[in-house]
Amino acid sequence: ISIILGLFLILAFIGWKAYGILYLDNVASEELYVLKIPSGADYDDVLSILANDGDLIDEYGFDLIANKMNYPNNVHPGMYEIQPEMTSREIVYMLRQGQPLDFPIAIAEVSIQSVEDLAASISEKLEFDSISLVELLTDQDYLDSIGYSEQTILCAIIPNTYNFYYTTNAR
Repeated sequence: ISIILGLFLILAFIGWKAYGILYLDNVASEELYVLKIPSGADYDDVLSILANDGDLIDEYGFDLIANKMNYPNNVHPGMYEIQPEMTSREIVYMLRQGQPLDFPIAIAEVSIQSVEDLAASISEKLEFDSISLVELLTDQDYLDSIGYSEQTILCAIIPNTYNFYYTTNAR
């Protein structure tokens, strides 16, 4: 009887662990977390970002689920909202689907008086750096191809709200 009871306790423990990995919350934070996966990131990068910034409760459980769901081969860059009550399965499913947030960027500031001001304002919210946008908006060949000059390019930017993905490049 003690052997049967011991086996039952071991199986109960394994079942409890499996249930926890699959169905219990795996985010320690009580607030919404925005996960930013840069272009070119692999699974180890995502795991490192989540471990350091995402407040994962059970990294081992997340890794186990991610591997079972083939996420290491389906990493998609972008910004993703990690809700406080999400399970490992829900997080992996969302990341594997590769549907990052499409979020608005308001360009309503009247203080934008130069290409550098515009680039600084936009690049704070997107993956690319301001230098790449400044280089693009001062490249005469590019400006000629879209019908603008360095003096008129800011006129093309109408104060409004535009929707971009985090991974949108400067071009």
